[in-house]
Amino acid sequence: DSARRAQLKTHVSTIKHEFDVREIPLPSPPSQIIPLVTGRAEQTLEAGTVLRNQGIYAVPIRYPTVPRGQGRLRISLRSDHTEEDLVGLMDGIDELDRRDLLKRTAPWEAEQSG
Repeated sequence: DSARRAQLKTHVSTIKHEFDVREIPLPSPPSQIIPLVTGRAEQTLEAGTVLRNQGIYAVPIRYPTVPRGQGRLRISLRSDHTEEDLVGLMDGIDELDRRDLLKRTAPWEAEQSG
């Protein structure tokens, strides 16, 4: 329904802003599916575990689904997520950043600039 679509759009905008503030790349245009680039397979699995331990479901995507060294976590926003859920997600992202498990460049940046 339109109210749920509007809520999801608000969530996407909120997360886009939070990622921009932290200088974490997102593909353009942003969507409810967030590919969080981590790099090597080991980092991707560790990052997924960190988020899972904080109650955040993030699917690790590794080679051969993506090229070697371009692992990522797939996070999906939903309209029924609360503001508290979004804050928790960003707290988890901040923890990944503190552990140096995020890449500040993304494979799609080259595609978008070319």
